[in-house]
Amino acid sequence: MEAKRCILCERALTSDNNSAEHIIPNAIGGRKKVVGLICRDCNSDSGSKWDAELARQLESLSLLLGITRQRGKVRAQTFQTHSGGSICVNADGTMVLGKPEIQETTTGTTTRLRIRAATKKQVRQALEELRNRKYPQLHGLNMDDLLSTAQDQSYYCSDPMKIPSAFGGTRSGRSLVKSAIALVYDAGIDPRQCDLALDYLLKDGKEACFGYYYDSDKDLIINRPSRLPFHCVYVRGCSEYSTLVGYIEFYSLWRVVLCLSESYTGSDFTHVYAVDPIKGEELDIEVKLDLSVSDIREAYDYKLYDEAAFFDAISIVLSMVREIDFARAKDRATQDALETAFAITGAKEGDILTDEQLWDFAGIIAAELVPFIVTNYADHFPEALQPRLFNGHQ
Repeated sequence: MEAKRCILCERALTSDNNSAEHIIPNAIGGRKKVVGLICRDCNSDSGSKWDAELARQLESLSLLLGITRQRGKVRAQTFQTHSGGSICVNADGTMVLGKPEIQETTTGTTTRLRIRAATKKQVRQALEELRNRKYPQLHGLNMDDLLSTAQDQSYYCSDPMKIPSAFGGTRSGRSLVKSAIALVYDAGIDPRQCDLALDYLLKDGKEACFGYYYDSDKDLIINRPSRLPFHCVYVRGCSEYSTLVGYIEFYSLWRVVLCLSESYTGSDFTHVYAVDPIKGEELDIEVKLDLSVSDIREAYDYKLYDEAAFFDAISIVLSMVREIDFARAKDRATQDALETAFAITGAKEGDILTDEQLWDFAGIIAAELVPFIVTNYADHFPEALQPRLFNGHQ
């Protein structure tokens, strides 16, 4: 069916102002769109306010899980570490220091400075700051000569990152509710049947029509993928009780139940859209939302929030982050080792190597992979660090 007016501003939809609205925001890996629901101006406005806030709250997971988007890349982000440092993670999973690290060692009257930074420019800036604030004797040294001694290095860091986990608020909540309305429309139901949801979107001060759901004894996902962070939006209409309800789960972590209407006049239906945000592929997810409206309303007051179930969900997602981080590090280490072996031996891809060249080639690869192997098998190498590879200068 076609909505003749924008559900947010009631403006008539025409070929000039109609828009394609993502059911799940593109910024967190959504793919499916609906047309004929929201005008272009409201799409842009709600996207810049509601969806952007949702994406901001989820951007850490988007980056660490390596999601893909239909347009645009997940931006790099700087994370604080437990010891006070910082790490910048890029969209491809590579990591660099977020800010220079300066180590000062004094023996007698001699002070040795060791500076680590992502770029030589940052090393120069750190030296200039030390010269101007603490070590005026550096004025007598040539900066270019000092920088010429800097070495390119890749190394592993054992300092754990702090991953932001705040989620909630009116703006991101409105993005969630808009996703549920979009799926109702995708099911062929008049979106104006979602009266409670539209009131929440359009009228300030209205009660939120959703709440968090975590229950150790009852998972609403029947066939939950065991090692896959996924997004899911589900809606159900019930003619007997005149209700429209829904369930949303993002990154297998953030889980909410919704009551979109208690005056629904349509026929019974269920509809679900689920996606793997890493590959962008739709998933076959089954949801059993057998909660009453009174149950769902209890979720508004955190009465369906089991803290143990929430932390179990966090633990599972973080283990997925570690698996993806490991796979990325392994691929980078292997590729770097191959490139080093080709460069040192002078061999080209496709060359037929002698036995001696093969031994040399294999030896170089093995030597280059030693840091990665030692790092990632802590049970066998107690001195190993955590599997986070950095590129930088010192």
